[in-house]
Amino acid sequence: MRVEGWIYPAGSTDRKPARLTGNGNGPALETDHGAETLDPNMLGVSSRLGNVPRRVTLPDGRLFETADNDGIDILFAAHRRHGRLAGWEKFRWRLVGLAVVAVAAVAVAVRWGLPLMADATAMLVPHAVEESISAQVLDALDFTMFDESKAPVDRQAGAQAIFARLVEVGGLPRERMQLLFRRGGAIGANALALPGGKIVLTDELLIVAANDDALAGILAHEIGHAVERHGLKRVLRAAGLAAMVTLIAGDVSGILDQVIAAPAVLLDLAYSRGFELEADDYSIALMQAGGFDPRALADLLESKFAKGDGSDAAPGWLVTHPPTAERAARLRAAAAP
Repeated sequence: MRVEGWIYPAGSTDRKPARLTGNGNGPALETDHGAETLDPNMLGVSSRLGNVPRRVTLPDGRLFETADNDGIDILFAAHRRHGRLAGWEKFRWRLVGLAVVAVAAVAVAVRWGLPLMADATAMLVPHAVEESISAQVLDALDFTMFDESKAPVDRQAGAQAIFARLVEVGGLPRERMQLLFRRGGAIGANALALPGGKIVLTDELLIVAANDDALAGILAHEIGHAVERHGLKRVLRAAGLAAMVTLIAGDVSGILDQVIAAPAVLLDLAYSRGFELEADDYSIALMQAGGFDPRALADLLESKFAKGDGSDAAPGWLVTHPPTAERAARLRAAAAP
C-alpha cells in the first residue's frame, strides 16, 4: 500500500513530495531524504469528510497531506487492528500481573496481617466485653446444645478443687476464673474456654478423665486458652475473615456461599491448632507448678481419644487439635527428668 502526498515541516507552508507505505512494522514515511518507520499509535489522522484532503500529524509536528482518502483508510485500518491487538496483549499481561499481586496481597493479609491485628485488638478489649461475649455464647450453647449436668456432686467438687489449685498456682484472678459443668449432648466429651475466664467441662469428659492428674491436664489446657485470650482472638479472626470474604465475593448465597466460605473455615481451624499448642505449653508449666504429672494427660490422649475408647464422642475434644501422638510426645518430653 502506497499513499502519495505532501509533507509539511512543523509550522511551515513549504511542502515536498512524500508518500506513506505500509509494512509489517508499521506505516513508513518516504521522502527524498529516505524512509522512517512511524508508530501508528503516535499519529493523528483526520476524519474523512467528503473529498477533503486527509492530514496525518506526526509526533514532531510535521504534517502529511493527501487526497487519497481510500488509501489512508485502508492503511490505518490494518495498523489500528494490529495496534488494538497489541494493546490488548499488553493489557492482558498487565491484568494478569495485577491479579497475581492482588492474590498475593490478600494471602499475606489473611495469613499474617489479619492474625496480628486481631490478636493485638484482643489484648485491648476490656474484660467486661469478654464477659458479655461469654454470656451470650453460653446462653446460645445452653439453648441449642447443652443440658443440665448430671455428674455426681462429689465428682464435681473434686474437679472444682483441682481447678482452684491450678488457678492459685497460676496466680490468676479467682473472681474471673469459673468452672461450669454441662451435659455435652451433640459435642460429647469436650471442654470449652469461653472469653473472660469461664471453663465449661462436659459430664462425658469428666467421666473419661479417670484420675486427678488427667483431669488437671484438661483443665490446665483450657485455662491456658483463657489466659492467652484465645477465645476472643478466634472471634476477632473469624470476624476479619468473614469481612474479607464479603469484601472479595460480595453478597454470596447458596452453594457459592459454601464454596467461598470453606477456605475461611479451614484457615480458622489452622489458627486453632496454633492456639492448641500454646495452651498445651501453658498447661505443662501449670500442671508441674501444681504438682500434677503431665504424663497422665498423655496417657489419656493415647488410651482414650486416639483409639476412640471410653466415649463415642470422645474425639470431639480433638477435632481442632494437633495430632494426638504429637501432643502426647510433647507432654512426655516435658515430664522427662
